[in-house]
Amino acid sequence: KMFLVDTGISASSLNTISYGEEQPLDSGKTESAWAKNRRAHFRIQN
Repeated sequence: KMFLVDTGISASSLNTISYGEEQPLDSGKTESAWAKNRRAHFRIQN
């Protein structure tokens, strides 16, 4: 989020939602699995 704000996008137009635990890409218990679940998805809306 801070990256986008630093590029000039208004913070009030951004919303952050975390899905790491609720919607994991990898349900494993390894560091590799956890790394896959530390991710960000962006949806741009007008």
